[in-house]
Amino acid sequence: MSKIFISYRRDDSAGYAQAIYSRLAQDFSKDRLFMEVDTIGPGVDFERVIEKAVGECDVLVAVIGKRWVGGEASGTSRLDNAKDYVRLEISTALARDIRVIPVLVDGMTMPSEDILPAPLRPITRRHAIEISNTRFNFDVERLITAVRRVPTEGGEIKRENTSASPSEQHVTRKPKSFALRRLIYGVATAGVAVIILSLTIWWTKRQEPKQTDKLEPHKQMGASVRKPKKAKPTGTPPSFVGWHGVS
Repeated sequence: MSKIFISYRRDDSAGYAQAIYSRLAQDFSKDRLFMEVDTIGPGVDFERVIEKAVGECDVLVAVIGKRWVGGEASGTSRLDNAKDYVRLEISTALARDIRVIPVLVDGMTMPSEDILPAPLRPITRRHAIEISNTRFNFDVERLITAVRRVPTEGGEIKRENTSASPSEQHVTRKPKSFALRRLIYGVATAGVAVIILSLTIWWTKRQEPKQTDKLEPHKQMGASVRKPKKAKPTGTPPSFVGWHGVS
């Protein structure tokens, strides 16, 4: 199951972030959700804690409202500060190729690339999800579906990204699938051949006349048809006697 890091700015979208956290907690266990930077203890290097927490996640949900970019009294953006925790969270995820899902709230649109510092500009190329007040549940369901589709640590996509390029992955996958298709085709062909051979043998035996059927009529004929015995002569036949008497 995916580990989720929720990034937000407190004075920008704390209410939305808390509502999203509560809804995600219904589908994902709380130990797989990280949101509150306030849990970092005193004296702890928060940069290392954030980098470790983000690095252990599979997806970062960046909640972006109208005051997300922020502004200093000097007119510069808070995101220009390398120590800004929102910048640190998102830039760490982008640098480690962790899935970043921008979530636009309070009618916010995606910030333009030219107002963001270089480490954050790739977020403008990520497909965002808009969450509104009027259809909050529906929009959060879309977010949950997107999170579920993110491969977990050690999942197929991450293994492939670290081991081979997309072209190499395609080359290595193709022989396996081709060999599997050949195996299935070979087994099916062999099965059909066995069936055909069995039917052929059965039909041939059915058509051949039995040997006993050929010999039986001759045996019966030999037993019933016998040559008549020649009668032994017992004197002169009567017809011959009458013939001599006439002369």
